[in-house]
Amino acid sequence: SLLDLIQDENYYIRGDGTFVHCFSEESLKSFFESTGCFECLSVMTHDKEIENRKKQLAMKRHWVQAVFRYLGVTGDLKDPKDFAGGAGGKSTHVCEWEPTNKADSMMQGMFDQPQTTLQDHITISPDFAAVSVVSIHKEHLHSQGSTGTMLWEGSVALARLIASSSDQFSGKKVIDLGCGCSPLSAVALTKAKADSIVITDGSPAAIEMLRENVQANMKQFAELSSVQLAALSWDEDEDIHRAIGMTGDSKGFDIVVASDVLYIEDAIPLLFRTAARLLKDAPSSFFVICYTPRRAIEQKVFAAAQEANLDVVDAERQTLREAFEQQNAHGPLRMLQFEPKAQNN
Repeated sequence: SLLDLIQDENYYIRGDGTFVHCFSEESLKSFFESTGCFECLSVMTHDKEIENRKKQLAMKRHWVQAVFRYLGVTGDLKDPKDFAGGAGGKSTHVCEWEPTNKADSMMQGMFDQPQTTLQDHITISPDFAAVSVVSIHKEHLHSQGSTGTMLWEGSVALARLIASSSDQFSGKKVIDLGCGCSPLSAVALTKAKADSIVITDGSPAAIEMLRENVQANMKQFAELSSVQLAALSWDEDEDIHRAIGMTGDSKGFDIVVASDVLYIEDAIPLLFRTAARLLKDAPSSFFVICYTPRRAIEQKVFAAAQEANLDVVDAERQTLREAFEQQNAHGPLRMLQFEPKAQNN
């Protein structure tokens, strides 16, 4: 049993024979600082859900990430206060660290370098200019608190879908749930002449990058000045009511859109409850998602939709299906469209 494999509180042997030691933030900090050679600058835990596509498994993982400053200690430190220096603020224990070889230089570079950002220029329609998007490189996926600071394929597909089906969005009140740092849907919706556009995310870091990306594209797309940004955590009453209030219509939105938001299973019911609460109860209202299939998730999606009183729109009635399939004929992306159950009564 698992209990038999545990060697102590934080150390055990996994089923494949590998040895594992689990760190807490405090223990990791203590291990380094107890040597007298390091000072902890920051420490945090990142919660991620990793997928095994071959086995179609979702695995929850927790990484402790810390940044330490090497103090270059030359003698034995008996008291941590010695880090600050002795009499007159001068310490005989701490010296400057200079890279002595290629490996040390590389290590120094790793800690000196900021997170890698990318600037992409995305064409979502041949009818207007490319959109500039600054995002965090995906090499930082496991050290980021939010995946919303990265640009995902689903957001590009959604924007292109909107741009090629502008008649479906013209004059409508539209909200994008979990758009992250991407202004692509906002640009497409302004070009489609949507009546009211609200773009949202639950991550402060993603919202800040989104705001900067919208601002950076104002020169090319002056219509972005009418787009409203909002922090929205799914199924949070205050956030939902505030978003609806932005439309000037207490009945809600005509259309809810989202992209690549189905990767965390526990969040799927929250997503659908939020979409259902934001949508108007009207025959023309719908919720559309463009996403990259990362595992067999659809059955859980359909169950969450049913619980939120949303029905999957039949393929022959999906007004966006033809345009989506033309754009993604050979790609892995998928689209799902839902509508309020009440309209079928």
